[in-house]
Amino acid sequence: MGIDPICKVCNLNTEESALHCLLECPTAQSAWKAFKRVWAEWQAPHDIAITWPFILLGETTIEHDDDPHGLLAYHTGGFTYPMQPFDILRNFILYHLWSERCRKHFGDHYSLKKVLTQAWVATVEVGMATWKAIRSHQPTKDPVVQDSIERDFRKEWLHLSILGKDNATIKWHFLPPLYFMQLSNV
Repeated sequence: MGIDPICKVCNLNTEESALHCLLECPTAQSAWKAFKRVWAEWQAPHDIAITWPFILLGETTIEHDDDPHGLLAYHTGGFTYPMQPFDILRNFILYHLWSERCRKHFGDHYSLKKVLTQAWVATVEVGMATWKAIRSHQPTKDPVVQDSIERDFRKEWLHLSILGKDNATIKWHFLPPLYFMQLSNV
């Protein structure tokens, strides 16, 4: 008993492949359009092309124009670096696209809303865990360095209040953007 080689998500009689499932399928393209919209709201300075190399490798080496030189190297502790929230969200979208595809092949319903919602919530949970680690682990006895790490985290994770708001305590947005919720189920 094998798995049908035709994509059961789009029903366009297209042969299934990782490239099709994660990038070319109209359903996957809808997920990437939603991702690009979040990216645009965040006002990333780079035009994002959702390509196979982007899916596999991301763009974690890009520094923002206003970042201090060497910011990527500075954050070797793994707490934050430019574009980290979007690298994480991209990877969770990949994971959930694949998971939902597998469910569809075994007879369950496919839900793009579920893909995007679960990817969003998982990304926020990573941000929360990272913030907790930053606050509970003092990587240095120098309070200036600690303040710098916390400021850089806030800059990347809370930019324009997309993933959360920065008040006295961070308020995380578990509910994804409305346009994630407006996508139809397959």
